[in-house]
Amino acid sequence: MCGIIFAKSLNNNIPVNRYVIEQFEDQRSRGTEGFGIALLKKDGTIERFKSTDEINFLIDLQPKLNASTMILAHHRQPTSTPNYSGQTHPILVTHELFKRDYLITHNGMIGNSNERKTEHDKFFQELADEWLNTTVKTWTDKEKQMKELMKYKLFPKECFDDEENFLFDKAMELGDKIFEQETIGYHYQTELDSGKFNDSEALAIDLACYMEGLTDKIEAKGGAAFVGLAINKDTDKPEKLFFGRNSNPLRLSRDSNHISISSEGKGEPIDTDKIFVIDLLNQKYPQISFDLEIKPYYTTPTYNSKAVTVTENTPTHLETPTLPSTNPIIETLGQEDEENTSTDRLNQAFLDAEQELEDELTEFIDLVAKGTELAEAQKKITTITELMYTWLEDIQKIQDEEEYELMAEGRGY
Repeated sequence: MCGIIFAKSLNNNIPVNRYVIEQFEDQRSRGTEGFGIALLKKDGTIERFKSTDEINFLIDLQPKLNASTMILAHHRQPTSTPNYSGQTHPILVTHELFKRDYLITHNGMIGNSNERKTEHDKFFQELADEWLNTTVKTWTDKEKQMKELMKYKLFPKECFDDEENFLFDKAMELGDKIFEQETIGYHYQTELDSGKFNDSEALAIDLACYMEGLTDKIEAKGGAAFVGLAINKDTDKPEKLFFGRNSNPLRLSRDSNHISISSEGKGEPIDTDKIFVIDLLNQKYPQISFDLEIKPYYTTPTYNSKAVTVTENTPTHLETPTLPSTNPIIETLGQEDEENTSTDRLNQAFLDAEQELEDELTEFIDLVAKGTELAEAQKKITTITELMYTWLEDIQKIQDEEEYELMAEGRGY
């Protein structure tokens, strides 16, 4: 389980650090082992911080050190990889042929990440080959041509000396033969020497390809809530904010002063099976949405004493994207929030408990369905049990407050 927090001040003089810290404290149970931050600096560029320590995470968020008017933060309980700083979110997705770089946070588990990694390698090989053979091969400047080839091709051994130094002149001698060499696929940023990688990166790459217009659907399957930034590669300044979810929780709050997105807390749950995009270059921050489905990894697993059989849904094509979204949060832009009564908070607590437990149960079933993560599934049972007791305590406290309010009004016993 993971927690996502995004905050953007619509008044550029007001930092959002304190809000992010308080929101983390409210949803801290979603993960306290891996932390990542992407924040907007005064010059408009993005700076990243990673940590496996909660104290360092909170220090990095201190406004005296890193005051910022826009912050994307993530905190996690690792499932697919050890708790290393390189595995933390936001995950960077970058490629030479992309128009933008992407920083993406994800809450959930992707069940077909290994298959997606294989497909991504093939996809980016084909993408690079098309670029090299249809465009680069026509260049008359051979030196420029060779420098471009170096980004995508695996050069033969004769292009390196005994100390593995690249021999540019030797590569130039080979000329067009380099086009016949194997093309490099996509290197996962989170991949370890053991071959393990963060399963969230499979979804992140799918999302980046979608945002680039290279694909029209998401092939990664599993529970998902995500928030990402599209960043100009030349200026390192963010241009787009995008977010969405399927079964996993994600809430949006927007008024005249702030935009905030979080796994828990204030705001309304965003619609499922859509991707929302906000233009950060437009001072009115308009929001549009497109239909975008992320399928679950399983439908109805059938359990027996020996194995788990997973039945997949029949894939369906996405409908033509429609815009803009009639999101009620945008329609009520600028309205003040009313103070919640204990009854309101009790109702909200039931909804939050339902969402969080559904999130955990989804991850548990994904682990069991994979058949290779049974030890992690056992840990997840403990997490779910503890979470149920925590929600019981919280709901009991709110019920006690409601009873006290009734007594104070003369309507109690």
